[in-house]
Amino acid sequence: MKKNSEVPKTDKSDFEQKTRVLLEEIHHQVKTVAEQYSDIVEQMSEIKSDVKDLKNDMAIVKPVLEMHTTYLREIKSELGSVKMVVVNSSHEMNDHEKRIKKVEEKVFS
Repeated sequence: MKKNSEVPKTDKSDFEQKTRVLLEEIHHQVKTVAEQYSDIVEQMSEIKSDVKDLKNDMAIVKPVLEMHTTYLREIKSELGSVKMVVVNSSHEMNDHEKRIKKVEEKVFS
């Protein structure tokens, strides 16, 4: 009977061959992961650059937006004043029309 520590040559060479195949496959997978990692690092660098550009753009846009918001509030306030003047003018025009009609009635009757 064979001892457990003794492995026949054919089994040993078969084992070594399978081990080499597994090592080659593992090496290929590690290489693939390393390439993907490299791509991810490159993409992250581009994303960081894009975020930096966006922050710079926002630093410019934000004060302009605040200024426009202030202008719009002022315009809205002034528009309310203009509306009041127009409404008052409209009432005065109606009063003038009534007066003119009364005068015309008296003059032409």
